[in-house]
Amino acid sequence: MHRNLCGPIGTMHRLCAVRRAIILACPASSSSGAGGMRRRCAASIAALLLAGGTPAVSASDSALRLVDGDGVVHLTNVPADPRYRGLPGASGTGAEWLRLPTRSGTQYAADIQEISRELGVSPSLVEAVVRTESGFDPTAVSPKGAGGLMQLMPKTAAALGVPDRFDPRENIRGGVRHLRYLLDRY
Repeated sequence: MHRNLCGPIGTMHRLCAVRRAIILACPASSSSGAGGMRRRCAASIAALLLAGGTPAVSASDSALRLVDGDGVVHLTNVPADPRYRGLPGASGTGAEWLRLPTRSGTQYAADIQEISRELGVSPSLVEAVVRTESGFDPTAVSPKGAGGLMQLMPKTAAALGVPDRFDPRENIRGGVRHLRYLLDRY
């Protein structure tokens, strides 16, 4: 049996957490303008869901949305109704504006394994960072100037003793060294 944990969030919103599920509802209208209020409510709740604002929700759970017959917006990560749909724009890959390259990390697997073990960091963590940060593209550069497989900023790379952050092996070594530092510190 699920135990409901409900409470107000703001003056006109209600939040209910049902073991591993978050069910949220926004009012259909208000005196300050129905459209704006509904958008603000949905955006706030979506941010809560996607940021894992409650320990009952896993970061990997995806938020879904349903607008009922009264215009009330319901958001959940565990839909009980087949009419729930994904949040528009909640995922770049889902909305198809973000396309990750189909590169395989197999050519860097040996370096990742060796350097990770040498510095005591999980090879799976390192591979996940490389996949997320650069999609295994050693020439990737972010809009802010981070570069290489593990997206090292120039000053960070220099501080880590990485002479060429676009050299895959040097970038991995510097990135893993930085991860080791962060794991030890936090």
